[in-house]
Amino acid sequence: EAILTSVMQEGALAWPGLRLSSEAFAIYVAQKLNSYADPQGLAKWFEYVSPGDLFLAASCVLGVPGALTSFEQAYQEDLEKLTRRCEGAHYKREDLRQVLMEKLFVGERPKLREYAGQGFLQNWLHVTATRTFIDATRGGAQRTREDLKQGEELAAIVEDDMSGDLEVQFLKREYRAHFKVSFAEAIRALSPDHRVLLRQSI
Repeated sequence: EAILTSVMQEGALAWPGLRLSSEAFAIYVAQKLNSYADPQGLAKWFEYVSPGDLFLAASCVLGVPGALTSFEQAYQEDLEKLTRRCEGAHYKREDLRQVLMEKLFVGERPKLREYAGQGFLQNWLHVTATRTFIDATRGGAQRTREDLKQGEELAAIVEDDMSGDLEVQFLKREYRAHFKVSFAEAIRALSPDHRVLLRQSI
C-alpha cells in the first residue's frame, strides 16, 4: 500500500493538471497486477514501473478531462517523426495519426490499456505506432491491388461490349494501358455498393 501510494503521488506530481482519483488509479494498477501471485514478483513490477507514464496512460484510458490533450502535447514530436517516416501513397501523415489515435483510445479495449507501466511510455508508443502503421499501409496496398484488379475486369467487360466498332478497336490498341489504369482509378473512387451496381449494369 505504501509503495502504491508513492507511485500514485509521483504520477500525480508529473501531471498536476489531471484529476485522477486515488481509488480509480489503485483499481487500474490492481488490474495490471492480477497475474502476480507472489510478493517477490509484485515487488519487481514496482521496481520497474514508470509512475508518470502509468498515471498519464490511466488518465487517458479512464477518460480524465485533459488527459488526451496532455498525451498529444507530450508526444507531439514523436508522432510527427513516426508519421513522417511511415507515410506513403496510401496513407498521409494525418491519416496515419488518425488511425493511431483511434487504435490507442477508441473502443471497449483501447490499445493504450495494454501499456503495463513497465518502462517508458515513449518507447511503448514507438513500437505500437510502428506496428500500427505497417498494418495500415499493408492494408492500403492490398486494397489498391484489389481495386486495380477489379477495375481491369470491368474495363474488359466494357471493351468486349464495344468490340464491333472499328474505330474503337483502333483506339483500344493505342490507349489500352492508359485506359485500364484510368478506369481502375475511377473504380477506386466508388463505394462498394456503386461498384456492384456498375458491374450489374454492364
